[in-house]
Amino acid sequence: MQPFNGIPVKKESTELDIGDPYDEYFVPVNQHKKYMRGEKLYVTQDKRRSLGTNKKKCCWGFIGVLILGVLVAICVAILFSQESSTTVQPRTFNNDKKIQGASYGGIVPTQSPRTTSRPPPPTTDVSEMYLKHVIEGELTIDNMQFTSGLTNPSTSEFKNLATSLEDELKMALFEPYQLQKNHNITVKVLGFKPGSVVVLYRVGWEVLDGHEKETDPIDKETLKSKLVSHLKANDGYLYNYRMSVSSVKSNYVVDSCLLDRNQCSHECSFNQKTMTFTCICPHGMVLGDNGKDCVEDAEVEDHDHHEHLHPEPEPTPEPEPEPSVEPEPSPEPHPSPEPEPTSEPEPSAEPHPEPEPTAEPETHREPEPNAEPEPSAEPEP
Repeated sequence: MQPFNGIPVKKESTELDIGDPYDEYFVPVNQHKKYMRGEKLYVTQDKRRSLGTNKKKCCWGFIGVLILGVLVAICVAILFSQESSTTVQPRTFNNDKKIQGASYGGIVPTQSPRTTSRPPPPTTDVSEMYLKHVIEGELTIDNMQFTSGLTNPSTSEFKNLATSLEDELKMALFEPYQLQKNHNITVKVLGFKPGSVVVLYRVGWEVLDGHEKETDPIDKETLKSKLVSHLKANDGYLYNYRMSVSSVKSNYVVDSCLLDRNQCSHECSFNQKTMTFTCICPHGMVLGDNGKDCVEDAEVEDHDHHEHLHPEPEPTPEPEPEPSVEPEPSPEPHPSPEPEPTSEPEPSAEPHPEPEPTAEPETHREPEPNAEPEPSAEPEP
């Protein structure tokens, strides 16, 4: 039965005809204008979904092509950079001879640029920084307490302990024949530090002329091994001083004069007797209170000033008056053999009270004419 508006009503599930293929489709007729106008509708397949999927495929394809293009560009850039980094050297022929070209004369191949090889960086030999024939050592005395007197090298406490240790170390490290051999061996205690009593010392030797090829009497390893062996053999004692084996150390001495002149203002040197670095000052200067800087020597300045003042009296001898003595031709008055020559000896006494006229003694020579009294012998006949 049809309703009054002519719009078909969907049949219930019980009313559906099994053989009708359009029963499973339903069109909302209340929203369809054409159906409202009574037009006949035909159910067709919806094509909107197919259009959407095609657009998505196109987008994904474009994105894939774009990514692929970026990857290709990156690869090309990498290859180009590698080619630019490799230097292209022209091909050279044997002995760089000219190649005869057809009607173009000789073709001179360009020579490959010569690569200047950089010299290897300078290698600093550490052994050159050490002093020759000098070794320093350190050890600790366990059965002593550090006192303030050991800080000052001028105190008797410091001197007595240093002298005793120097003798004992020399006997422990060297054999008697080594001490009497061709090396002047010196053992010097430099100072003490707290921590029971830490001893700092140095061992040095001088090679005598004609014995330069002989081996050194001791080195860093030998010093330590000999001292350790002596302590083990004497229950850890060096004379009356108890020392731990672990405290024994030895090393070479760095030449401070090569590094920074030992902070000296002028020159630096190593003193083999004191086993220390000392500063040297030029003439007219002395070391200051800090032992590093050279200052003007006031005594030398005063002495130089005194010497500058004395040159004025030096011309007082006046050797010039000697030409004034040239009146020696005065002997012409030979008739002086009269009593005058006899009185002339009197001026011989005069020069004694008068030290200044040093030239006057020449007048004293005038008595020589006294020999002229020979004519006085004439009255003898």
